[in-house]
Amino acid sequence: MSKAPDLQPARRELEWSDLAIILAIGRAGSLSGAARALGKTHSTIFRNIKAIEDKTGVRFFDGFDHGYVPTDAGRTAMIYAERVESEFHALGLEVLGLDAKLSGRVRITCPEAFASDHAPGLVARFVAMHPGIQIDVAPSHGALDLNRREAEIAIRATRAPPEQAFGRKICAFRFA
Repeated sequence: MSKAPDLQPARRELEWSDLAIILAIGRAGSLSGAARALGKTHSTIFRNIKAIEDKTGVRFFDGFDHGYVPTDAGRTAMIYAERVESEFHALGLEVLGLDAKLSGRVRITCPEAFASDHAPGLVARFVAMHPGIQIDVAPSHGALDLNRREAEIAIRATRAPPEQAFGRKICAFRFA
């Protein structure tokens, strides 16, 4: 029994991934440059742009010995692709909250020697990078309860952190 012919018209739509290929070739001016930018091989980019042009029936680039030059359609596609790229980037920032500035108060408890010798410089550098964060340093040899939010960070001289805490070595420390 023979298969019925597909009566659906061929899709001529551009997809997001097509725009990325067109934009990369246009920016790089070559298939190899686009391949490097996208982490693909030259032959993959060649097959991709050929498939895009075959699918849409539109030639986006003219290939020359010195590289690929966008046609009028290619330039138009690049303009729209740059807009899409910009909006996609903005969407990612907004949805993922990456544009949010860090802010709030952080209380650090640490030994008195560390608080006087090391904390001022470290805190100053951190606050310069993150001006929305306020740092309170609480010199103490006693254990403040992190679970009860008496402090967010505890710096202690120890061989290993308590089992319920996460810790890592930040510097060598000798007792006199």
